[in-house]
Amino acid sequence: MTKGYEERKAANERYLATQERIVIRVPKESGLKDAIQSHADSRGESMQAFIVRAIASQMEQDSQTHHD
Repeated sequence: MTKGYEERKAANERYLATQERIVIRVPKESGLKDAIQSHADSRGESMQAFIVRAIASQMEQDSQTHHD
């Protein structure tokens, strides 16, 4: 293995140690995955970035609704 490979591998391991994993599943026939990807692409975001933003936005909305 090259030195660069080992450095990338170590950096990736450090990054992953700071992250938590959430898995979601959608039915293949629903087309939801493609719809989410298309929407994220249209906004210049990764699917992950869009999903995280959407969840944060909904949580904020729910919080405001709950306190009114």
